[in-house]
Amino acid sequence: MKETAEPLRVALDRVEALRQSVTAAQASLKQLYSLILAAGFAVALSSMVLGIAIAAAEGTPLPREVVGLGDLGSQLSIPTPGALITLGVLVLVVTPAAALVGSAVWLARSGEWWAALLAGIALANVALGAVLGHV
Repeated sequence: MKETAEPLRVALDRVEALRQSVTAAQASLKQLYSLILAAGFAVALSSMVLGIAIAAAEGTPLPREVVGLGDLGSQLSIPTPGALITLGVLVLVVTPAAALVGSAVWLARSGEWWAALLAGIALANVALGAVLGHV
């Protein structure tokens, strides 16, 4: 009986080591994803709050329209409330895609090619939706 128990114990130990490795990898990826989302949210919120604060300090009403992408750079150099609020909204919209890019890169560098491919396909779907939404 002892002869069969030893290989079983070795197999169970290997399965446990693999489970711990996968759990650690998942935690690392989750931490990366959370960091990107939190940073994007902080930048977006800061930009929008600064735009609102400048509008309040100038005594001007909040803008009713977004600043076009072509004018965004020049208006951010001033900076105008509308440009800062538009930038905040733009960062808020782009942040999940940035987290997806970060995940795909992390997965590819970890050798998880199938998962990286799936993340790339999801990113392509987001990009396609953005393009088709403007056609």
